[in-house]
Amino acid sequence: MTQDVNYKNSPILSRNVTAAKALRASSSIQKNPRNLMSPAIMPRKKDLAVYDDKDPIEEALERISSNTKASANIRDEYTRVLGEANTSRALTDDTGKPVTVDEANESVDADAASAREDSLGLMSRSEASDNPVLEGFTAEVEEVKGNSRFMNKLSEMQDKYTGLTEEEIFIALGRESSFGKNMGSIGNAFQIKKTIDGKPNEKAAGIDFDALSSSTDLADHLEAFDTYLSNWKYDGKASVGMMLAAPGKRNAKPNTVIYKKGSAQAEANPGWQNSTGNVTVQSIDQYYRGINKW
Repeated sequence: MTQDVNYKNSPILSRNVTAAKALRASSSIQKNPRNLMSPAIMPRKKDLAVYDDKDPIEEALERISSNTKASANIRDEYTRVLGEANTSRALTDDTGKPVTVDEANESVDADAASAREDSLGLMSRSEASDNPVLEGFTAEVEEVKGNSRFMNKLSEMQDKYTGLTEEEIFIALGRESSFGKNMGSIGNAFQIKKTIDGKPNEKAAGIDFDALSSSTDLADHLEAFDTYLSNWKYDGKASVGMMLAAPGKRNAKPNTVIYKKGSAQAEANPGWQNSTGNVTVQSIDQYYRGINKW
């Protein structure tokens, strides 16, 4: 027997309203309320299939879409209309088999977790990326993902450095050395310097640069990067980009100017610059996360 569900009191709807609050400032929602159909906000239709002609939630969203100009506060309109869609419906899975509320909630939780992260601008620790920086490195990414030693090391690092993501590591490899294909005179994929101003780089202690320069296995380079991060007592809070560009400033505020316009460092790294020509914590983060800066 199917189980009747009151949407108004459903824990699924409660979570969706919470997600809607988190997204209320989104310009995309303001322009098009149908973006509220995102799985980060709404249970996927496959998880909440209904037997009636029209889903009341979908109908409610259509009403919002037709009344965009009148909706000064999209969240309030969203919540109000969904409240009106109080009805009893049968929950089913993909095949039409009836499921309980708890089963539906578990399915929604599993599918919506990663979608919520995406909608809030976060990156999960391991997922296939469509980041534009990596579009030119499809073969390299696949090769790295097939390197069990590399991926095991990366997983170990993610456990050690909370917040470290697979995507950031891949982007760093692409930005710094085209996945080890253009290591230059520095001789390693993450461009860790052996010396700074003619003096040994203390934060590179424990790295065998000679062996690294002749290694084509990116797992060796990732292990060296792990050593480097450990020497800096990295905790995963700062971006990988900051640990490569200016680790000593990793805890500075986003608008902090790291290198001024016209400085040797800024001129040597135009990708780090913001629209004013300065290099800030934010502009470095954006460069290494593949985000358009302006």
